[in-house]
Amino acid sequence: MSDSEQSNKVNEFASITNVDSERAKFYLESAAWNMDAALASFYDEGTDDEPLSDNVGQSSSKPAAASNRNVPMASVSSYKPAVKPKKWQPQSRIMTFSSLKNAEVEDKDSDDEEGQRFYAGGSITSGQQVIGPPRNNTDVITDMFQTAQK
Repeated sequence: MSDSEQSNKVNEFASITNVDSERAKFYLESAAWNMDAALASFYDEGTDDEPLSDNVGQSSSKPAAASNRNVPMASVSSYKPAVKPKKWQPQSRIMTFSSLKNAEVEDKDSDDEEGQRFYAGGSITSGQQVIGPPRNNTDVITDMFQTAQK
């Protein structure tokens, strides 16, 4: 892509998004000079890093229609942003201490309902987990007191 085409795209991106040319060039370079991908990246990321006082001053001094004077209507009207993908939340395969703790809490709750779990049989791969009858906490306490009395 020639330098003039790149500068045209930078100017177009800057006029659509109202950012400086360096930031526009950054987004376009990161999107391999694809305008749709660069705009989607810009709007996905948001503009939280710009100070609010500058934006308020600019918006009150000139109307919204005036800021788009230099942009050809074809480029504004023909722009259809790509469908924004949902935020990706990976299903982590790594067990952290907090996730282990949360899993233990969930297991303790289910153990009271299901009963004790026992491991019966051979090695790690040939053994079997057996679930016993549900615990009855009152029986455990009475058994403990009876054992203490003896």
